[in-house]
Amino acid sequence: MTMVLGVAAASAGLCGFDAACERTASFTWPPRRAAHLVALAAMAAAGPLVVDVLADSHLQTEVIVRDAVGLVGLAGVGAALAGGSFGWSFPFGATVLANVPIEADSDALRVLTWLVQPADSAAAMTTALVFAAVGVIGYAAWGPRPA
Repeated sequence: MTMVLGVAAASAGLCGFDAACERTASFTWPPRRAAHLVALAAMAAAGPLVVDVLADSHLQTEVIVRDAVGLVGLAGVGAALAGGSFGWSFPFGATVLANVPIEADSDALRVLTWLVQPADSAAAMTTALVFAAVGVIGYAAWGPRPA
């Protein structure tokens, strides 16, 4: 939950504050936007990883990195589709869906609950990587939706 709160708070910085600057800048924005998401994913994973090392909590590094990358990808999708002000709602919504108690076991549910799947879940890893790729490409190419 700490990770999704960090990603949600940081996703507010994914909005463009000046549309004229976005259009007329002398440098290209896509590499900077992609780097912004990569840095956000690194910071989102860093907190839980430090806690794991210091507290010896036996968290799985693969799960931490997978969840950070997927959540940041969702934040990028949210910023591109709904704007920076509402970019937080996509990672938060994924967290809510992942924590709904469901008894059935199917591939669709593994995809829906990718945040709480074990490290060896191929469906969870694929889902996180798809969210990351779509988020980085979408946000880098088109930028945030204007407010």
